[in-house]
Amino acid sequence: MIEILCYLLGLYALVLIIRVVLSWFPINPNGMGATVAGFIYLMTDPVLVPLRRVMPALRIGSVGLDLAPMALFFLITLTRSLIC
Repeated sequence: MIEILCYLLGLYALVLIIRVVLSWFPINPNGMGATVAGFIYLMTDPVLVPLRRVMPALRIGSVGLDLAPMALFFLITLTRSLIC
């Protein structure tokens, strides 16, 4: 059971990394990329949105740096190191 949980946490961390990388590029709303991105956002938003309420974006000049994905990745890594 613990092995399955470790695998799922690793898979979720991978999806989180893909979401961060996808946020760097413009996505055509009519293409296949929008479908994939929408699915990834659907998987990660339930965890990231509440985290963003607790941790607002860090303002650097006129740019906001979203630290929620990094905090979530840290929590996943910490959880995996404790249970796996």
